[in-house]
Amino acid sequence: PPPADPPEKTSDDVTIVFDHEGMTIENLLTWWTQSTGRRFIYDQRIIGKAAKVHLTGPVVIKHENVDWFFEGILVNAGLALVQSGPPKAKTFKVEHLDQARWLKQRARFVPEQEVRRLERSPAQVFLTSITLRHAKAAQIRQAAAYILSNRNAEYLQETGPKSLLVCGFGPTLVAIAALVRAVDKEDNVQPERNR
Repeated sequence: PPPADPPEKTSDDVTIVFDHEGMTIENLLTWWTQSTGRRFIYDQRIIGKAAKVHLTGPVVIKHENVDWFFEGILVNAGLALVQSGPPKAKTFKVEHLDQARWLKQRARFVPEQEVRRLERSPAQVFLTSITLRHAKAAQIRQAAAYILSNRNAEYLQETGPKSLLVCGFGPTLVAIAALVRAVDKEDNVQPERNR
């Protein structure tokens, strides 16, 4: 059954409280729809009928952060979101992180200059291409490998000596783009060693 009450909203703040028994993912998705209008397609075999998430106390957040908060809970429960249909439909398919190939195939492409806005999408997998000015792709790939948080759903591939293809969760792409901005400077490039 759906939860008795959606999150309580006071002005721009939303108070989220789970009872002491926790909340099923199904009820969490229902709450989420009531709070923000996002819609979800899911298979109970994937989300688990009995799987529950717990909060140790009330959480008060701004209404514009509700999607970010719920996405964080979802990814910590081992689930991810894939946009289904046009963005204005606000409809997402819920998938298990074990479905890595499917997640990578459905990753939405985001141009490099728009990557910064993905920080608030921790349960969605995106794809971008990064062009380097000074550093070599191999150098960045080695440094960025430590940032990849889920090797099942994330990867970084050299597509040329000065370009990378990056697939990952929103915050991972933001971190890799920040690393590139910090390292891809003319004075950071190390000269080739004579062999």
